[in-house]
Amino acid sequence: MATSKKRKVDKEGRRFNERWKSEYFFTESQNNCVCLICNETVSVMKEYNVKRHYEAKHANSYQKFSDSEREDKVKQLEASLVSQQRLFIRAKESNENITRASYEVAVLIAKHGKPFSEGEFVQECVMKIAENICPDKKQEFANLCLARNTIARRIEEISSDIKKQVTKRGHKFDNFSLACDESTDISDTAQLLIFLRGIDEDMNITEELLDLKSIKGQTRVVKAINFICAKALYRHQFQQFLSDIEAQYGDVIYHNDVRWLSWGNALQRFFLLRREIGQFFDEKGHAMKELSDPKWLADLVFVIDINKHLNALNVGPQGKDAVVSQLYSHIKAFATKFQLFKRHLLQSEINTSHFPTFKEVMDCFPIETCGQIGKYANVIEDLFAKFNWRFKDFTIIEKDMHVFASPFSVDPVDVAHELQQELIDLQCDDELQFRHQQLSQIDFYRQLNKEKFPTLQALAKRMLSCFGSTYICEQTFSIMNLNETRLRSRITDAHLRDVIRVATTAVKPDLTNRSSIHLTELFSFPVTVIKLHPVYRS
Repeated sequence: MATSKKRKVDKEGRRFNERWKSEYFFTESQNNCVCLICNETVSVMKEYNVKRHYEAKHANSYQKFSDSEREDKVKQLEASLVSQQRLFIRAKESNENITRASYEVAVLIAKHGKPFSEGEFVQECVMKIAENICPDKKQEFANLCLARNTIARRIEEISSDIKKQVTKRGHKFDNFSLACDESTDISDTAQLLIFLRGIDEDMNITEELLDLKSIKGQTRVVKAINFICAKALYRHQFQQFLSDIEAQYGDVIYHNDVRWLSWGNALQRFFLLRREIGQFFDEKGHAMKELSDPKWLADLVFVIDINKHLNALNVGPQGKDAVVSQLYSHIKAFATKFQLFKRHLLQSEINTSHFPTFKEVMDCFPIETCGQIGKYANVIEDLFAKFNWRFKDFTIIEKDMHVFASPFSVDPVDVAHELQQELIDLQCDDELQFRHQQLSQIDFYRQLNKEKFPTLQALAKRMLSCFGSTYICEQTFSIMNLNETRLRSRITDAHLRDVIRVATTAVKPDLTNRSSIHLTELFSFPVTVIKLHPVYRS
């Protein structure tokens, strides 16, 4: 039994006939056959359909028109249709511009650490500007919504779009690594930030915030500082108390007020104000007996001096765009300093030149503190062991870092067999040696011939995928401090994460195509284990 084939209208090649304009008052608009009189369209561009529509709905009114009258009427109706379409396009463009402007303002609010409610103030300013400069555009500016909830939603959507783009890039990474950092916010909640750094086939590097997690916990010193800082009255009374007794300092430092100063300076200020703090606590009925205990003070100042050295290590690798080999040089130098500190403390005549705060307490309580020296030497030894364990991954790739950082000074005999011939070719090329001196490391390895130096370039990708600096960590915590103030301490973790992502990202969010931002899309990068040192994938 024969079966009939289904007709496919789109393959029949039906086209608009110009004759239909004057005969049936139809025109073609955006590949549709549109009636100029009622603006309806026919389902199929076919004369039978066009004629039937005209005869059923408009023939009685227009069949008596002469040829010239019909042509004039067609021009008039076409002009009216074009005008309507332009009006619709302008309205659509205006709405798109207004929406895009609200996203741009939301980005600026996030980048500058302003409260979401600041958008309402911005809108008031904009309306005053419009009233005085372009009053005819006042209604368009009035349509711009910058309410608190709108700004919060915009930042959520922009953050979601950034996650989407990072996810897309992540699928193209040849190598990637993770980094974690932790700090305490204004509400004394420890915030753990997780960062991702990856490199693709063309050696484009992406370094972005992956997630934010809250961790609970605090210390005795933090409790003491928080007791003073938690209530405005207590802090004012303590500041007035310091002023009355003419103390050297006017306040304690809350350790997260300035992330760059970190713990060392907060503990140092606490120690310098120990007598004043003790008096203030006594007056409030919260005696702090530890402040009169020489051993407790010795422990405190030892921690203060150690933290100063750790902060020096922390500041060293904070430069932007540093590579892992530079970071490792700071780590090796600090490991050597640990050994020096231990030798100084175990000398027959104790050398405290690198522990000035400890020396101050030791001079006041020589008998009580001398018995503590062995404990502190053991602490340094334990720190040294933990330090080496924490950065043990770097010792595994130490040779690779040396090749990456100094490819022209490495002996090819000392490298892996698969690298030897490529390294010889590289070292014998005077032009490449000149480029290595002139270009940054990433630009140098990016311009290498992939076919001639595949193994060397693969090694460079592994090294460049590692974090070479704590810059993004410190930048992120500084932005976190801008957003979590005493007047804005209730921002949710989700909103804080979104604000930080928008403020720190190097990814350009898609603000022109609103449909590209999806609130329900989750970031699903395949990470199952978090370590406190980089994770590498070859």
